[in-house]
Amino acid sequence: MKVNLLKRFTLLVVAVMLFSFSVSTVSFAGDVTSAPSFIPSFPMLAGDNVMIMWIPVPGAVKYKVYLDGKEIGETPAPPFTTPSPTDAGTYKYTLAGVDAAGEEGPQSSAGTLAIVKMVKPTGLMHRFLGEVLNLRWDASSAASIYDVFRSETKDGDDYKLIGSISENKFTDSDVMYNADFYGKTFYYYVIAIDKFNKRSPKSEIHEVAIVKPEEEVAARNMKFNLRIQRTKQTKFLKPMGGGTDVNGPSSPHFLSSGELVFADNKGSITVLDKYGDQARVIGKRGLEESMYQSPISMSMSPDGDFYIVDYRTSSLMKFDSGEKWVWTKKTRITKKSDNIGIEGDDKWPNKDYKVSRPRGIEYYDGKLYVSDMETGAVNIYNAEDGEFIDFFKNKETGKVHRIGAITDIMITKDGSKMLVSNPVARLIPVFSPETGEKLFGIGYSTNFVGAFVGITGITETPDGNIAVADSEMSSVQIFSAEDGTYLHHIGDKKAIPDPRSFDQRPFVRAFQKPTVIEYDSEGKLYIFVYSAKGFIVRENIGDAIWDISTDEPEGEVPAGLLEGYELDKKPK
Repeated sequence: MKVNLLKRFTLLVVAVMLFSFSVSTVSFAGDVTSAPSFIPSFPMLAGDNVMIMWIPVPGAVKYKVYLDGKEIGETPAPPFTTPSPTDAGTYKYTLAGVDAAGEEGPQSSAGTLAIVKMVKPTGLMHRFLGEVLNLRWDASSAASIYDVFRSETKDGDDYKLIGSISENKFTDSDVMYNADFYGKTFYYYVIAIDKFNKRSPKSEIHEVAIVKPEEEVAARNMKFNLRIQRTKQTKFLKPMGGGTDVNGPSSPHFLSSGELVFADNKGSITVLDKYGDQARVIGKRGLEESMYQSPISMSMSPDGDFYIVDYRTSSLMKFDSGEKWVWTKKTRITKKSDNIGIEGDDKWPNKDYKVSRPRGIEYYDGKLYVSDMETGAVNIYNAEDGEFIDFFKNKETGKVHRIGAITDIMITKDGSKMLVSNPVARLIPVFSPETGEKLFGIGYSTNFVGAFVGITGITETPDGNIAVADSEMSSVQIFSAEDGTYLHHIGDKKAIPDPRSFDQRPFVRAFQKPTVIEYDSEGKLYIFVYSAKGFIVRENIGDAIWDISTDEPEGEVPAGLLEGYELDKKPK
């Protein structure tokens, strides 16, 4: 009996030993029994390479290194250096110790490395502040510093580094707007550099031509290259016959009936007939879900549906083509993510994001683009049900555009460009709705022509260009939709905004504080004049454009064009 018990005990001990040995051979092969640990901040970029540092482990005579699960090399000891991946993305590195017998130990936890593609700086522009040249450009994501280069020949190889700066602006105090530089032209480009010294492609070359004012013209008659499209007033729309004044319209649109509809800050969506009388009001003002309190902007779909931003309740509203209420949606969407970034600013708050100040709205291709004055972002909603889809972002970088105190949004009829009005910055940046790439900006100017002070309205002209109303400059300016180049002024006058610059005022007739603008189906331009509380309607007098410096039209003047119409005379 004792012999059997001893035999059984012996067999049990042997089984336990065999089990323990088998477990150890599976879990801890060879002499390397622990996984290496990365030193903090590694892997890291070092120029065009990736450097990896780790804490050595007992028993290892060398280490194998893996990238996304594939072996890329081995080394007897840290550090390990390997060429950096070229494509943007997140890469995972692991490593394992190997003993003298070639047995590989357990792998380390993954060390991640994010490769951000360095995109070239865009939007390089300049302005002279006094006599000093100031350069600005759009910030590049991941850029830590910018190198600025200058040359006096555009295509030469003599560009010189004139400065390195952490901000996306640079003052070139060696180039001045004065007699010493008249007639000279300078060329600039910028390169972005990240914290690992990785360089972007160079920006587009920007030209700065310093033009000498005409010597024979007094300062008050300086040539500004101002070009005028002559127009005449054909109608004045002001609610009469029991109607009320229009206080502050926004987002005017024409219905198929020819009626004009807009959001009025007095608290209504107003429809005016062709005589300027108030035909009706869409929706009602009140506290119920189907009512608005403070409609601040609106847009229409091609099918005639109305989309409204109610500023006071931070809501979107839809009325169908029959002007019946469909839904009301709060814009206070919540999206928490540590990965949301701002274009040009990587410090997006890591907290719930709430839309609190919706302002402009534009319908396009089943989506609603809504500007948020609180964050400067543009948010995209489904036009069918009002549900949030995404933030408007640069799809190449994945960063959300933060544009500033944006108001109006306009998408061209062909869908190729989205314009965002930023009155505070006095600029209108233009983006691709498809890719989110910034294409160019409108309002970059070295003089008063083509610049803004108080952007109040934007619309598309019948020939596909861009019209911008500026209440402070008493003007409506036309810009190319291709690249934002100033083309001419609509109407008869442009005033200089700064009273101190009155003596530089080009002498043509002005509108009095024009605000919102829109074209009807016949190509006539409707301009709301705030001081008169009504819309003036203007049509072109022929197609000839006048050059204000000569007071002569460009191109042939049709017979009878000037009959009954007296041109402004140049002051002597």
